[in-house]
Amino acid sequence: MTDIVTKQIAGILSTLDFTPETMIQRHLTGPHADAWKSALRKLLDGEPVWAHTAPNFPFGTTIEVGGMTSDQLIEAMLAQKMGPSGYARHLLAIANAEPGEVHTASFAYAKVKDITESGQTSELFDRQRLKALGLELCRPSDVAYLRIAHRDQRPGSFYFAAMPPITLEGGPARIFSIGNDIDGRTWLHAAICDETDPGSRWQAEDGFVFRVIP
Repeated sequence: MTDIVTKQIAGILSTLDFTPETMIQRHLTGPHADAWKSALRKLLDGEPVWAHTAPNFPFGTTIEVGGMTSDQLIEAMLAQKMGPSGYARHLLAIANAEPGEVHTASFAYAKVKDITESGQTSELFDRQRLKALGLELCRPSDVAYLRIAHRDQRPGSFYFAAMPPITLEGGPARIFSIGNDIDGRTWLHAAICDETDPGSRWQAEDGFVFRVIP
């Protein structure tokens, strides 16, 4: 059975820009050396590097969304050192093709086990199931605003955006993921969300952000 989070971690590690020498210098001898050594031990032992640390996302977070182009959103993230990956930038260009009007929206964090026992994307994103919980899928363009707004995300945490998956250039469908590394570097990535693979499923402790129905 495919573990989707394992794919995400592998994807994140593959995008990090460092050589073994700079990795040692930056991480293993830096202020967060103990945390990185622990993470590397877990990686070598085949354990999850990030152990589902709660991202301190308050229920009912309300922010303004809309009105900014994709380039403006990327510039805003870069200005705050919130590194969007290449895939995330491509995804954002599609998701935010039409910025829309500025409006307020509320969001809530929930774990997969709070929505469905199967871990299947089709059940997790089922609109009727979510409606009964007072939730709905995020608009893909919401996520960049969430990344910018969630400045105090707890280090070592990450979560996904419950949104309609987007396919990039014939590759697997993707959704946004929002995280903060152990050393406090925040990021926005485009995580694989392959609904066509019946073996792919989310872990019970995986966290997602949903829109709250007004």
